[in-house]
Amino acid sequence: MIVVLTVLGIGMLALAIAYLRNDAIVRRRLEALRTEAERELRSLKVKQ
Repeated sequence: MIVVLTVLGIGMLALAIAYLRNDAIVRRRLEALRTEAERELRSLKVKQ
């Protein structure tokens, strides 16, 4: 149990560091995903 929590903690730290390093890249990817999701929603609304 403690090992799992430790591994999770290290994973979260690694994610945080990666996020801080690639902040601009991550933001661009999130923007792309959001616009894609909005497009999907619009096309679904049109179909209904």
